[in-house]
Amino acid sequence: MPTPTDNPLISLCNTDELDIAAIGDALADGADPNTIGWMRGFGYSDECTPLLAALTHRDPAPTRDLVRAFIRAGAAIDQRSPRRAYSALIIAAAWNHTAICSLLLELGADVHAMSTDPALGNALQACINANAAMCLPTVELLLAAGARVDDPGKMGDTAI
Repeated sequence: MPTPTDNPLISLCNTDELDIAAIGDALADGADPNTIGWMRGFGYSDECTPLLAALTHRDPAPTRDLVRAFIRAGAAIDQRSPRRAYSALIIAAAWNHTAICSLLLELGADVHAMSTDPALGNALQACINANAAMCLPTVELLLAAGARVDDPGKMGDTAI
């Protein structure tokens, strides 16, 4: 079973404090942004890409420049985690990173991508389920991008 230390870029994204400069340097030096490793976050682990792992931080929060660096290095914007099918947009919405959600949507992220996690579902459901009291700007952004409020998640529930 892989561990976060199997890949230096995954390790950088799995630290308690996100070192944005070190991640940018690793990407500039040719680290593979689409490699799969273990992520911590949401209280359990899943295999993921470094971008997905980086999006589970709040302090410091990932920046639009960091996401752009991943994309310039070849990160697949809609690559999903193997076990729960998280996308970058779902994770960014769950962590209420409105600016990152906006950028991912500008870059063509699939607003309708659905995870197999019963607690998260799609980006709209993930945002509401994780941050109901704080997520109005992210919800408005996702709705403006065409998120459907009646898409059922794994357990059949919707965002409304």
